[in-house]
Amino acid sequence: MDADRSSIEIKVLLKNLDPTKSSIKHKDRLRRLNKFRNFVTARPPPEFYDDDYGLLLLGSESPAAMEDEDLANMTLYGMLRAAGCKSKDHKDSLKRSARPAISLLRYLCLEFDYSSKNQFLGELNGFGQALCALNVPQLRTLSLDIHIGKGDNESGSRGGSKDDACHLCALILARHTDTDCETPKPVNIKDVLPAGETRAEFENWLATCPSVTSEVRRMIHENISAAAGGGRKKAGNEAIAAAVTKVSSARTSFDKGNSDDGDDDDVLGVFGKQSINRKQSKSLLFDGEMDGGVEIVTGLGGGNQATDGGGKPTQWSQTQMASATERASISIFLEEERERTMKEKKRLEGQKQRLLGRDPLGIKGSVTEPNRETRAFDLRDIDARRDDLIQQALNEIEEEIEEELAHVADGGVDQVNWLETQRQALIAIAEENKSNGKSILPTDPQFDPSLFLTLVHRNVSYQELQDSTSRLSRKTDNQVERLQNLVRDNFDLFIKCSEGIDIFADGQDDSNSANEGMQKLQRRFRALDDIAESCGDQAKKSFKPLLDNTNQVRKVQSALSVLQRVAPLLQVPSLMRQHIENADFSSVVKAYRKVLVIDKDHCDVDLLKYVRTKASESAQEARSDLELILADETSSAGSLLDAIRDLSELISLLEGEDTDDEANKPKSSDGKTPRAGSTKPGTFSIDRHVICVRDYPPAMACLLLQISHFRSLVEKHISATEATVDRIFRGEGPDGSSNQGGSNSDLSSSEHSSSQRSRDKRWKIDVLDTRVDATSKAVNLAKNWLPRLLQIGLATEEAEKRRIARKSRSGSNPGNESDKEATTRSAFELFKSIVGPALMRLHEHAAFCALGVSNQGSAYKIGATFGRSSAERLRTILQSPLPPTQTAKCALELAVLTEAIQEANDAMISIRPMKDIKKAESKKKSYKSPLEKCYTLASDVVVMIERRVCIYSFDACSRKLSANASGNGTFDGASLLACVQKLSDDLTRPDECATEVEKGCVLVVTKCCEGLTSYVKDRSDAARLRVVAECADALNTIIGDVVREVSYLTNDQSETLETSLSSVVSTLEGEMFDVYLESVKRNVESCARLGLIDSTEGESRVKTDEVTPFPPYLAASFLSIVRCRAQVERALREATVRNAEGNGATYLFLALQTASDGIVENICLELKAKLTRIRPTKADSFASHLQFLINTLKKYLSDETLALASDT
Repeated sequence: MDADRSSIEIKVLLKNLDPTKSSIKHKDRLRRLNKFRNFVTARPPPEFYDDDYGLLLLGSESPAAMEDEDLANMTLYGMLRAAGCKSKDHKDSLKRSARPAISLLRYLCLEFDYSSKNQFLGELNGFGQALCALNVPQLRTLSLDIHIGKGDNESGSRGGSKDDACHLCALILARHTDTDCETPKPVNIKDVLPAGETRAEFENWLATCPSVTSEVRRMIHENISAAAGGGRKKAGNEAIAAAVTKVSSARTSFDKGNSDDGDDDDVLGVFGKQSINRKQSKSLLFDGEMDGGVEIVTGLGGGNQATDGGGKPTQWSQTQMASATERASISIFLEEERERTMKEKKRLEGQKQRLLGRDPLGIKGSVTEPNRETRAFDLRDIDARRDDLIQQALNEIEEEIEEELAHVADGGVDQVNWLETQRQALIAIAEENKSNGKSILPTDPQFDPSLFLTLVHRNVSYQELQDSTSRLSRKTDNQVERLQNLVRDNFDLFIKCSEGIDIFADGQDDSNSANEGMQKLQRRFRALDDIAESCGDQAKKSFKPLLDNTNQVRKVQSALSVLQRVAPLLQVPSLMRQHIENADFSSVVKAYRKVLVIDKDHCDVDLLKYVRTKASESAQEARSDLELILADETSSAGSLLDAIRDLSELISLLEGEDTDDEANKPKSSDGKTPRAGSTKPGTFSIDRHVICVRDYPPAMACLLLQISHFRSLVEKHISATEATVDRIFRGEGPDGSSNQGGSNSDLSSSEHSSSQRSRDKRWKIDVLDTRVDATSKAVNLAKNWLPRLLQIGLATEEAEKRRIARKSRSGSNPGNESDKEATTRSAFELFKSIVGPALMRLHEHAAFCALGVSNQGSAYKIGATFGRSSAERLRTILQSPLPPTQTAKCALELAVLTEAIQEANDAMISIRPMKDIKKAESKKKSYKSPLEKCYTLASDVVVMIERRVCIYSFDACSRKLSANASGNGTFDGASLLACVQKLSDDLTRPDECATEVEKGCVLVVTKCCEGLTSYVKDRSDAARLRVVAECADALNTIIGDVVREVSYLTNDQSETLETSLSSVVSTLEGEMFDVYLESVKRNVESCARLGLIDSTEGESRVKTDEVTPFPPYLAASFLSIVRCRAQVERALREATVRNAEGNGATYLFLALQTASDGIVENICLELKAKLTRIRPTKADSFASHLQFLINTLKKYLSDETLALASDT
């Protein structure tokens, strides 16, 4: 079968297993489980997608359901939860449906499409692999404790199934894997069966179950032991060995690291260069800018000197003639800086000593958990006594080796070998330490990573080592990056300091000569200052036009830069129009939000005001287009929800905007729903119902419009059906074409009457087809529109809750007059007042088209939804039941409609207003959905038409079986069984059709027996034996299969069906076999005649001398018995038992007994009648013959016949 069909069957099954839905009863879950079992047991077996296995086991919790958007919106109850669902009313018990659920789960995991002889050791199917790959919390949802502890012992069907649960538990313990379905991952039996009593029950079952071999038991015990313990120390030692290489490679990072500023926990700071504080790194000896070839030099006296390229001062305040006070203050400042530098060095040295004793990996001596205290740790102490620690580690390893050797019989020698390898490695490290003097201090040149990990982190897990190395790498990278950033940010300062040092070194030699020519330089500087001032004035006068032009250019460039900055705002109107043309209204809202930064009341830029105005016009245009989408009946549900969201955001942005008259004018819809003639924008007319979108919130307006469309479509559909039926009755075709043939004048009256009869028959067929088509269209209308309206209703209710929350946060009253319309009308009330009646009318129309008239004895009476004023003949056709084929098609359509209404009815609780919930809780009223009445009607109609389908199906089956029986003399029980199985697949409410199913089966068997009775008329005994054989086969096989299938279908409601069917068949079988036995008696009477027995003595003496021939009457008797035996064996076989006798006698024995009794009785009676005429010698001969006959047939002779023979 197709895998898509399998996915659909799984989803339907899981939807009907949900115990939280009140509409799904136990019998519904049981019927759906049986139906799925029939589906998977079909041949060839169905195919499944890989995702279907996990979906069937986990439902909505499976990865496939979480990743699929369609499945994420559905509530699917997995088979694991269904098999382990606990009862609410019975403590420590399961639901009744848990037993068949775990039975089906066992079949799927261990028997479905399984070719291996060993179920546990062979290749698992997809369901078995998916079950064995689940984790412990998911496996516990099976409630194996209750199944094994109480299954088949107490609580009846609420205790579960012990055998099925034990098989699944054995499979999990033997074949549990990781999530990749390949890597073995033994699970602890205590995780699956926490209770000790349950584990004892499982052990007893495991020891006595014949399907579990010794190899499977050994595998289960090995997996339990492996999951319970062992291998932990080995994993820890492997983690240490693997971490040694990482720490060795990280050693090179120690010398390059920088300490974090002010971070006492950074242990790398003591091993590398310290970062330079930016405030302290600024030179106190150099100031100024290096402009025009002027370099800054600090003189010997402490003052700063500015010199040109020739070493001449350029400023008076920075020469040697500066005041003594200034020089003194500089000396004091430098002294303070030296003291501050010494204190910083002492602080860093103390920090380095503190950090030297810490663990570089940050594992020892650090708080890793809130409830653990930091223990004192000093790396230098460990380094000082490393020899003692190495010897201590060797002693611990030797003790572990001795412990493992004591248990070597249970765990093997692998752990011992590993510990011995570790001991040898530790001895090698100790010898190398003695010869080379290795150290565990990272700052020591003789640092040994292996020795460091062995002494400091020998018992640390691999995960902690991996985290610490990652932390070291991150710190090293961060410190290098900080050092680079420090140099990059202060690069100019480093350059100045470098050049200043060079200048200072060169300037110390020339300082004395520079002081001697200071006075000369001062006079030259004053002259140069005067010349420079004169040149500046002359340059200003000469370059004034050029400077003015430069200012103008700068203004233009400034304006261009401003335009460039506001270019995104200037492009908003054109972008909005482009998005509107592409129907991308989300982008329209985003673009319009950008221009709201322009304050239209206080903005002085006309260009920006124009942009704001044009953007507002585009926003109004987008609002009109969104309103058209909300009013369009052809829009999809997704586009409607997007339009509601975009329109809500757009309206919130447009609040307070002054709209132009042009924007307020209504626009042509061009194929959309037409607007009313009102000048008010956002007004639409749907089937004479005028709705203004802008009077309601967007979600409420969309719901009103779409509900109006739904109501209008319902009325249009009913009117179209009535118009089509009237057109067909008038002689036109369903599509408007004429059905009247051309009337030629040369047609005879007989041909004209035949054509008229054909037309009369044609229009009736067309009317019936129109009813079926109308039913299908009504179902599609409800199926497409109900989910659409529910989505919009849910969006409306959520928007209403957000609106009330915003009003509450703002402090205003949500029920004021301005907001009255939004609060008094809710989505729930709209469904109650509009959708409910419209859906009721639609369903009544579908029921009328599909049924025409109610069944006899039905409480619900179907009324005509159209055609009340039509002609009598047309009303008769409209109110008549449909033929069987069309009725079956309509039954499927109505079942789909009922399921859609049920889903909508269950979803109505999600759009129930909060105020109604609080009011109902205060008054303690039960919740009643507005679609509850419609769902009740739909259920009644489905039951009615499915009962009619049962009647039609069994009637057709009875005609077929009767024809086969009367023509071929066969009891076609397979056709009856196939009819019941087909009903099991087609019926959605078989419990309500139990009476029709039982009566139908009895009718079919009765008609078949009548056909067999007519078959044997004017036929020989072979025909009767054929009928008896058919009845015997039916009683032994077919009747039991039919009763079992009907029991599955009706949930054991047909208790008297087997008795009724057996009575009908047994009656026919008894009549036919009795008639055959009477025929046998008549036949043997003619064969058992003695003939002439009188003879003379002379003849007798002559005959004594001759050989006596075999008596003819005995030969004829034996031949008749052989003929009877051959007939019965050919028809009924030798070992066929007649159940009607009740003593286990076969048909062959009864027939031979009848023939034997008849022969002996006839011979005895004839001998008694002719006894006076028989001579003594002849009497002795007859006595010998009779004794021979009795001895031969003694096995088949009755007691009465033997007594009669003895008397004779």
